[in-house]
Amino acid sequence: MGREAVSTPVQWLEGEFPTYMNVCGVMTGDFQLPQTPSPSTVPEEGEGGLSEANDAINFEPGSTIPSHLFHWRLPVRKNYAVSPKDHANSLRLRSSVLNLTSFDGDSTRGLGQTFLARRQAHSLFRFSVDVECDGLLTREENEVGVTALQDQAQHFDISVAMLKTNGSGEATPHIRFRGIATRTYVLTERWNYVDEAFPLPSELMSQKVRLQVEAVNTTHYGFSAGLGGDNEDADMKVYGWTRGNYLIPYYSGVVVGAYATSNGKFGEGAFSAYVSRWRYTGIEQVRELPPDQLPVYWDTGNNAIGVPLTDACS
Repeated sequence: MGREAVSTPVQWLEGEFPTYMNVCGVMTGDFQLPQTPSPSTVPEEGEGGLSEANDAINFEPGSTIPSHLFHWRLPVRKNYAVSPKDHANSLRLRSSVLNLTSFDGDSTRGLGQTFLARRQAHSLFRFSVDVECDGLLTREENEVGVTALQDQAQHFDISVAMLKTNGSGEATPHIRFRGIATRTYVLTERWNYVDEAFPLPSELMSQKVRLQVEAVNTTHYGFSAGLGGDNEDADMKVYGWTRGNYLIPYYSGVVVGAYATSNGKFGEGAFSAYVSRWRYTGIEQVRELPPDQLPVYWDTGNNAIGVPLTDACS
């Protein structure tokens, strides 16, 4: 899922400015690209993994957060700890008072957000983590979850949250599906908000809970939860869906990750929760041309050959 980056033939004659070909269709040329023995050697020559690599991160003792994972705002370092005492092979998330929307879907007024993410790198993908929060989330609006996020005003989340929805006045654990899409100046009919809560199923009580975001096709994301643990193929129940263009109108990908928040209550560090078994699996890259557009190829002299797409490339 690349953005604002293409390869196209260029001529740069001596004493002249470079001349770029318009980008259209399938671009080819006499490109000399770096060659490596195999993709597995690339990380040894630099930092991090390949741009389209999957994630299988277990936060082993002595390891650090991989370099391709990042924060939305400047991180509060003490809010993250790899394999802390008594919680090996997990990442401790110390909650922020701000959630992912923050004050107004825009600013954080200098405060941090406890959130660790990676980029969507495939048209179709599956991302999941196991969260350990039994006995750790004790007060209303304590929440730990995963999200598909474009920015603070466009994100959809699935989480375990302490909520008062049973009429007893006591906060109990729930699966929450919540999201917001507010960029009405881009798409006038798009102002969407959802906040749905479901009592945590009995089979998930006192267990690790697996939370998952999946791009199920080229237009929709699904949000699901199930039993965490060693089973890589756990049964998952879908709790919500969203359209890709609710997150970004031209659907060029989002970031996915895990967060912990007290939703404006109790101050910074109100609780800690633990994330383990971080998995990202790319399923498919969808590369399509509209049926009325055939590929255009360019020779090394920057001359179009094949079928010109006059309307599309002018």
